[in-house]
Order: sequence, then structure tokens, then C-alpha cells
Amino acid sequence: MKNNKTYAVHLPDYRNANPYQSLLASALSKEHVETAFIPFSLSLLPLTKSIKGMKSVDVVHVHWITDILQPLMWTKSNLVFYIKFSLLIIDVFLVRLRGKKVVWTVHNKLAHQQLNTKRELLVRKWLAKSVNRVIFHSIEAQELVSNMLNIDIRSKSKIIFHGNYLGSYPAPSNSKLDLRERYGLPSSGRLISYVGVLRPYKGIETLIEAFSKVQSKSMRLLISGNPNSTQYKAQLAQMAIDNSRISTDFQFLPDQKMVDYLAMSDVICLPFSDTLTSGSTILAMSYAKPLILPETAKVFGCVPTNGAFYFGEKESLADVLNKVSSLTDSKLHEMGEANLLQAKKMSWETVGKLTAVAYL
Repeated sequence: MKNNKTYAVHLPDYRNANPYQSLLASALSKEHVETAFIPFSLSLLPLTKSIKGMKSVDVVHVHWITDILQPLMWTKSNLVFYIKFSLLIIDVFLVRLRGKKVVWTVHNKLAHQQLNTKRELLVRKWLAKSVNRVIFHSIEAQELVSNMLNIDIRSKSKIIFHGNYLGSYPAPSNSKLDLRERYGLPSSGRLISYVGVLRPYKGIETLIEAFSKVQSKSMRLLISGNPNSTQYKAQLAQMAIDNSRISTDFQFLPDQKMVDYLAMSDVICLPFSDTLTSGSTILAMSYAKPLILPETAKVFGCVPTNGAFYFGEKESLADVLNKVSSLTDSKLHEMGEANLLQAKKMSWETVGKLTAVAYL
């Protein structure tokens, strides 16, 4: 600590893709924590190299680790893998020996890029053992990761929820009915929407297949967002082409359009299969929207019991969609308000205070 301030370096820098880090930095600044953002260095000692020449660093805060995992996973030789893996762990201790604290926020269970699972679990296990502090967004996520890695890291863990998005995006540009008219959707009937980045692990194919089994002819599905490849875009378009009740908007969504899509929707469905937290879920909650989620999403630990419908072993996604089609508007409004009430409790002010304490 210098001049009553803590200096923290966050990496990698994903602020262009997600407001999470910017909101966190703003909250930390109110707790006398000055934050810098840098990418991972593409070296065998990525942390040491990344902060080289930066004298005023108290904390190295690691977020998503895909950039340092991939060079390890791509190595065909087991010997080379273990050498690189060992250097990564040594790298953490070298940073700590220089008097810096290394903090890791575990956002994902595993990398979405489907890397070598055995190797990735080993890296994650020893990284968790090596850092000073591990942050999870829920107690459920902490328990899941501890069991998955077969380690007890409760003594070095902090549970800090993901902050809300209240005030982070613009207000809807018009009423629900006017927005539906603008975007060519029927004013009546239930509208289920997926709004966000389109990736294979997000479960969009499952949603399209389930929606084809929905009995209500007045229900509509909107799938919007930017696919990660032309091949995936073509795949989704082909799946949706024969169903006139499915509308698609496969492009990057500016903030205003994204908010408008949320506002004109009755329910937000996020069928992703395996993750520890979801900014999309918290965004929907921040705009008072009821949710459809997989059972595995209960690991988020933030959605109230009366704010979502869950599908999984007991009830399929198609069953849940059919159930939603028969619910009253007042019931869905009640669910959305429950989510908004919970989102209001997830303030960035509290996140900043808890994170600053985690740096001590």
C-alpha cells in the first residue's frame, strides 16, 4: 500500500466485450484502489512479464485464464506441457515473492473453447492452490469448483456476487407494444427471447429444437446477437428457417437495440449448458425480466426462487416453454419484479468494498 492507495493490475483486459471490469474498477476507486488493465503477456512467465516495469503494484488480479491456458493445451508433448505448466505455477510464486498478492476470480468452470479437460483441471487446481486469494460469485460456485478440483480452498476464498447492471445501459426507447411494431413482431402473444452473444456452448440449438415442440401458435421466439462464426450463423439460420414463429437478428447488438429487445420480451431464455456465472442473467434481472434457465444455472446463486423456471432432468425445456405460454401477464410481471428486487441488492458499491477487503 502506497499513499493510502492500493494499486491493482487486472488481466486480461476484456472491457470492450463486457462492462463488468469497468464497473468493478469504478467501484474499487471509491475504496482507494487504483486499477490498471493489461493483456496477458505471451511468454512462459505471463504474470511476471505482464507487470514488468510496473513498480507500484500491490495486487495482480487475474480474471479469465483462457489466454494462458491455450498455449499449454495446444502442446502435443506431455513433457513440454508439464514444463510450461510448472513455469506457470513458478510464475505465480515469483510474483508473490516480489510482495504482490495474486487474486483469481473464477468466472468459468472450464474454458468454453473445449480444451484438454484433464490438463485444464490440473492447471486450475494448482493455480487455485498457488494464488493468495480466490474469488467466487456464489457459495454454490465455490462448492462446485472445490469438488471438481478435489481441493478445499475455503480458507482462501471470498464470495463476492456479480454486480447488477442498473443504470449501466440506456432505458428502452419506447413501450413494449411500440417496440414490437418497430421490429416486426406481433403485439399480442408471448415473446420468448435470447439476447446476447451467440456461441455453441450457449445452448441455442437446444432452444430452437425445444421451441419447435411448443403447442401455442401465438408464442414467438427471438434469437438475437452476433454468432462467433459464419458457420455457426448458417447452422442456426438453417435450424430456424422452417419455423415462422422464430425471428432472428444475427448481428452485433448496439446497447440501445439490446435493451429494446429485452424490454419488448415477456421472458428471457438463457439455455447455456455449463458456466458459473452469467452477466446475461443479471442483465435480464436488472430489467425486471423473468427467466428460463437450466438446472445447472442454480450455481449462480443470485436468481430468486420465484424469478425463474428451470429445465433439466425433471422437466424438459419444451415442457417449460409450454407452461410459460399459459401463464398470465401478472404472474410473469411478479417474477420479473422479484428479479429486479434481487438485482437492486447486488450493488457495485458492495462489490467494491468486498473486493478491496479481499486484497488485504
